[in-house]
Amino acid sequence: MREMEDSTGRHSVAGALLDERSAPSLRKRFGDLAARSRSLAVAIRRVRLMGVDLSADELRRVRALRVLLGELDARTFVAEAEAVMIDRGRREGGERLLWLLQTGVLSVRIAPLITWAPDFSVFADDSGPTHAIYGSHWFQRPPPTPGPAFAVVCNGTGASLGAQRFEELWRLGYDATPAVEGMLLAARRQLGDRVPGD
Repeated sequence: MREMEDSTGRHSVAGALLDERSAPSLRKRFGDLAARSRSLAVAIRRVRLMGVDLSADELRRVRALRVLLGELDARTFVAEAEAVMIDRGRREGGERLLWLLQTGVLSVRIAPLITWAPDFSVFADDSGPTHAIYGSHWFQRPPPTPGPAFAVVCNGTGASLGAQRFEELWRLGYDATPAVEGMLLAARRQLGDRVPGD
């Protein structure tokens, strides 16, 4: 990674620019960083929460996963949760998400009255922030719309600045963890008798 510095010399960071064609992909970079982290903070304005598909291996060291959303449509989330729970290929991810909520590893807050740009994630170990990703957080290929989807992976002060700004946003959000857990549990109960193979 090369040093990037603005004209004033502030916030110089080491960074790598990715797009939707990069190899390894943004999804792979994200998973690799998560696997080396003790905590992960994600601020995304609009997200399909059921798209959080990190594997057990990628989350094996993570003790705190905080997700800040700009909005969460309950009807859409319930429909997605039901679709995931009934799909044997994706059910493991839904159950993992529920386990993370129930064990207190995953916390979800919503901040509908504030905004930020771009979306970003901060990875930290026991000594503090190590890396941050700013920009596109779309993991699936191809992306939902044509055209480039850029993201920057950085460390150093770039990670520290992201951690500082995330804490400011996090304090302004309200806790949606019980609501998200309740919707997932309801989806599992409702579809329990209709899950194929069970």
